[in-house]
Amino acid sequence: MKLTDRNAVHIFSLSMPASEAEALKSPEALSSVLGTPLSRPDQAEVLDTGDISSMGLTGYLLAGFDVDPEAAAQQRARLDALTGHVLLLRAAALPPGGATLSPAPALTHIATLPELNAPPPAMTPLRSDGAKGTLGGGRAAPEPHQASRRTLLIGLIAATVLALVMFLLARSG
Repeated sequence: MKLTDRNAVHIFSLSMPASEAEALKSPEALSSVLGTPLSRPDQAEVLDTGDISSMGLTGYLLAGFDVDPEAAAQQRARLDALTGHVLLLRAAALPPGGATLSPAPALTHIATLPELNAPPPAMTPLRSDGAKGTLGGGRAAPEPHQASRRTLLIGLIAATVLALVMFLLARSG
């Protein structure tokens, strides 16, 4: 199963004893049952639907994952009917560009819902020598010249004197 959506939550039901489902909270165990390593295991959640029975799985996805309400409404009956443990796998948990999953038989893909505000992809720091240190070289551009108060005062006095001279010349002529 190829998953390439970058802004989605993939929902799987888990057909296994509760103790095995709880063990999937370990990144290694989860990667093993998915058949692929996860780049961000914190973006995957194993959840007992009994813990959220008051709001239902659809309500939980709308509140906690900000999934598209229209898409969730179309899947509401199916999602809220799930019992036991489920796996909520954000696309951000997968390596950039997606991944091909080979899920264990105990995992059943139920739905994929688009997220409106998906978490940003993981950023790996640059490790080359060119990415280290600080940039040297040029200086910042100088600030644009702003007129000082003295310059403004001189301009105002000059304009007043000029207006007065023109007024006196106009009266005498």
